[in-house]
Amino acid sequence: MHLSRPRFRPLPLVYRVLGIILVVGFVLIGLVGLILPIIPGVVFLLLAVYVLTRISRRAAAYAHNQPPHAPPECRRFFERR
Repeated sequence: MHLSRPRFRPLPLVYRVLGIILVVGFVLIGLVGLILPIIPGVVFLLLAVYVLTRISRRAAAYAHNQPPHAPPECRRFFERR
């Protein structure tokens, strides 16, 4: 399954700075959440990755080039679609 290259539009500097602040905050909350059972740490780490791929062209290209980590049954299902 081959995906098309994502279009990346550069964001203004203010949005990038706010995005970096969000990423740092989500990573800190995620790391605390991995230690404390009250906070869902994985959710915040995934949010940090999502925001990072929206503000960084390099992170978006890296995430796009990674192979899918899914069982073979799921890959076959998506290849048939």
